[in-house]
Amino acid sequence: MNHPAERHQPSASADLSRESRPGTSEESGTGRSLIRGGRARPRLWLVFASAIVASIFLHEIGHCVVAWILGYPAVPTPAKEYVLRPLSDAAQNRVALGGMIGTVAVLVGVLLWMARNPTPTRSALLAGAMTLPGFYCLRFFLTGRGHDATEFQEAQAAMGLSYSGHALDWVFLGLFAGAAALWFWQVRPSLTWRLARRLIAGAVAALVVLIVLQSVNNAVFDPLFERERGAPPDPASEREATAPAAEPSVESPRSPAPGA
Repeated sequence: MNHPAERHQPSASADLSRESRPGTSEESGTGRSLIRGGRARPRLWLVFASAIVASIFLHEIGHCVVAWILGYPAVPTPAKEYVLRPLSDAAQNRVALGGMIGTVAVLVGVLLWMARNPTPTRSALLAGAMTLPGFYCLRFFLTGRGHDATEFQEAQAAMGLSYSGHALDWVFLGLFAGAAALWFWQVRPSLTWRLARRLIAGAVAALVVLIVLQSVNNAVFDPLFERERGAPPDPASEREATAPAAEPSVESPRSPAPGA
């Protein structure tokens, strides 16, 4: 006769079958292990940083795709696009809009993919895709404009909106808030100080990645493509170069007055 404890003891095969069921591993289900399960694994931090770099590169590709369609040579680099010919005002507005479309497409695509099965890896990818819109929102609050250049204004002009308005600032603020709300609804992490510390650490890490990426990118590619594109001519010096040379004035002898 079997001992009662032996009857109720789960077998090894039962353990294996339980681990193999969908939704029971760490990479499936609600993805709460990203927050609750001790420290975040180094692989997730690497996924997060890679997602930041990839999302910014796709933003630059968005700029260049529009430039290519309009017939302008352009080169995308990880943190900047280089258009190798001067753009007209209308083309400049459309090229700016292309980058915004690229950022929105990346965020929405990753958000929908994460919502289907919010694993820790997909959550890290979403965090990386939210980084650029998140810093747009931060700049909007701190300086009143989400982008440090005139890219937002030009993109708004391309959409037929007010150049000086804040339509894109509010669009990115809404996208960022919506993505964060959907992640919290899907993952439902405990609102603890551990969660707050990890979110702050992620924001600091994202800022470091952005600064390093931009600095390295500019140091490597600016000398190459700025030289190939050529610096824009100085209008004052251009006017001086093209102005006709003044002829030396020769004082003609005064004609004698009538009756002299």
